[in-house]
Amino acid sequence: MATRVTTEGDLGHAMGIHATIFHAIEAGEPGYAQTTVDDVILSLECKNGGTGNYHGGPVGGGGLDFQDMLMTACANEEGRATAGVFPRSRVEFLIDDLLKYEQEKKTEQAVALQKYLDEHPDHFA
Repeated sequence: MATRVTTEGDLGHAMGIHATIFHAIEAGEPGYAQTTVDDVILSLECKNGGTGNYHGGPVGGGGLDFQDMLMTACANEEGRATAGVFPRSRVEFLIDDLLKYEQEKKTEQAVALQKYLDEHPDHFA
């Protein structure tokens, strides 16, 4: 799965909501996140770390999988987000859960998420 930051060039074929969210992130408006996975744009509108509205996909498992994928993309600098978009309790749960597996890749993901949380605490509500 190839994950990367969404660029303005991706918007040529994107639905209107993805362009709206892209520009909201550019403007620094709180409550948005976006990444591109295998040339499919995934966007999230979420105020105050709630459940939010998910656009794109398909992502199996529903909203939490979508949110986890976006948080991980942002932690790996493969996505962008603004203030208040992710629930702090969810990233803390995800970090703890990944560390339980004691596998190098999962530990690296947990470390990246913790670093993201530490460096961008405003992204979490």
